[in-house]
Amino acid sequence: MLVASQASTKQASPVFLGLGVGVFVKILTDGLKVVAGKFKLALPFSGNVAARPELAANVSPALIGVGYILGIRIASVMVAGGLLSALILIPGIALWGADKTAPVFPETEALIRDMSSSAIWNRYVRYIGAGAVAMAGIITLIKSIPTMIESFRIGLGQLRKGSGEAESRFDLDLSIKTVGLFLLAILGVLTFVPGILGFIDSVAVRGVAAIAIAIFAFFFVTVSSRIVGLVGVTSNPTSGMTIATLLGTSTLFLLMGWTDDFGKATALMVGTVVCIAASIAGDTSQDLKTGYLLGATPRLQQIGELVGVITSAGVVALVVMLLHENVEGGLGGAELSRISRIRAPS
Repeated sequence: MLVASQASTKQASPVFLGLGVGVFVKILTDGLKVVAGKFKLALPFSGNVAARPELAANVSPALIGVGYILGIRIASVMVAGGLLSALILIPGIALWGADKTAPVFPETEALIRDMSSSAIWNRYVRYIGAGAVAMAGIITLIKSIPTMIESFRIGLGQLRKGSGEAESRFDLDLSIKTVGLFLLAILGVLTFVPGILGFIDSVAVRGVAAIAIAIFAFFFVTVSSRIVGLVGVTSNPTSGMTIATLLGTSTLFLLMGWTDDFGKATALMVGTVVCIAASIAGDTSQDLKTGYLLGATPRLQQIGELVGVITSAGVVALVVMLLHENVEGGLGGAELSRISRIRAPS
């Protein structure tokens, strides 16, 4: 849209033609309903009827447009993942668990033979996807090693020269010194300020949690930025990256013997921070792409991103604190009053 709007009307005309075709198809499928908007085909399956695989398709001009933008390779990978889940993993798990008489972890209540395909996906396939996302992060990191080495080389050069001005303002980013100071400040606050990572009194536990945040965020911010850049923000696998972070952090805490409620709460806080970092990375990737098309200076955009994140986080925290302190006065109602009185044992 940005490129077309800066060119001639002849180049912009396909944009409006696409809008018109999309509106026409939506009227036929969702408005007048003269054409079916969804198609389903049940496949023969001898196992659990509830988990019977189906081939389904939705008539969506928007997704057709997304597929055109992505290209055949990326679109095929996404479709292949859905087919692998629906036609192989879910039926395979249903067949494997048909004779199980007890729930199989991580499910603790329902039997596999009684679970629907969506339940099997939610309780089992989702974790397989999280492992795939984690592995994708490792592969992406390995592929990005030359780029990271070059970035560190440039950053060290900036530290030695002092100014480190780029040849063009379009290549001007925040200096690695500034980024490093922000990182050290965040890790220091997480480690030495009580209450930031839950009700943990141990500096050692908070320190390990801060290091885990730095490592997992380093991995998954790269994954998020790359996927959002290639596919789009709606395909950012935030849930998968969060689950992978929780699994890794929980394993680390288990090895160290931190398995009480406070340890579990801290693991959840690590997952929360990494989840937010990956989400913001995807959003920032889109913002920088838009800025590049508009001719913005990356460093000024990055400063704006930092101001926006810090301001919004501070306002939300202050609002919650205000509600917490004024529940007696009626703000938030009885339910918030009950929640706010939950305290960690002394």
